[in-house]
Amino acid sequence: MIMAASVRSQRASQKFLGFVARYTVLCHNRSMSIEWAESADKWDIPHEDALYAMRNAVYTSDKVKVNREDSNGPRRVFIGPPHSQTERLIEVLIQVVGQGSFVFYHAMPLGSYYRHQMEEDQ
Repeated sequence: MIMAASVRSQRASQKFLGFVARYTVLCHNRSMSIEWAESADKWDIPHEDALYAMRNAVYTSDKVKVNREDSNGPRRVFIGPPHSQTERLIEVLIQVVGQGSFVFYHAMPLGSYYRHQMEEDQ
């Protein structure tokens, strides 16, 4: 998990293989690749807010609803605040795509599906 990470944005002016942004993160002296799928921007959640929610998650689980069969890597949901000055929560879904690398493919205000799952697990 990303605890104290420094993020260097490498936004490209053109889309690359369906990804709208790439980041390199230094975590525990190890470089990780973070990519953003176009679908992650559907709800206009800023990337910095999604990263903050992931780092400060109040709930996380590997029980992720998948719309289609996909065995490209494990998935995880993080629920957390988008920044320190709010009590509202957002849901962020990632897919692990390699050794320490992952793709953000979903970020939106917390919906009923994951709210219910979080409340059941607590």
